[in-house]
Amino acid sequence: LGTYIVSFNSAVFAPATQAASSDLGVSREVGTLGTTLYVLGFACGPLIWAPASELWGRRWPLTISMLAGGIFTVASAVAKDIQTLTICRFFAGACGAGQLTVVPGVLADIFDNTYRGVAIQLYALTVFGGPFTAPFVGGFITSSYLGWRWTLYIPAILSFVNGAVSLFFLRETYA
Repeated sequence: LGTYIVSFNSAVFAPATQAASSDLGVSREVGTLGTTLYVLGFACGPLIWAPASELWGRRWPLTISMLAGGIFTVASAVAKDIQTLTICRFFAGACGAGQLTVVPGVLADIFDNTYRGVAIQLYALTVFGGPFTAPFVGGFITSSYLGWRWTLYIPAILSFVNGAVSLFFLRETYA
């Protein structure tokens, strides 16, 4: 679920680019940085989360990255200027990379060779399913009375719920 949420968050803002750009007084090309820098954060985040999962286990990097990603997503949603939006989107993506980086390690810890392939296939569905469904949802949200900021509030709420569930119920899998 955490992987689906962060991959969903990567693309849900794309339909809101035009509305956010006009609201913040920038061109659409500059507004596109909200999506671009989130994905760039995906590239930088594993430098933090992968070593952390090997040093401290899988539970805390997964939980902290989910909650921190939610905080940066809320900061993006309440941004009053494009600088805040793009910087917070970058850090939300860097935190979201924790799910993309650590979950395969959790699957390797839990499943043996017999079932690991099926588990990785289901994981891959969440990685690709999020960006596939997000533009539809983002388009509906942006064109509704909610407005473009809710394309960020909804993934933030999902991140906080998942982070809270992880905080209380996720057990350590790393030996």
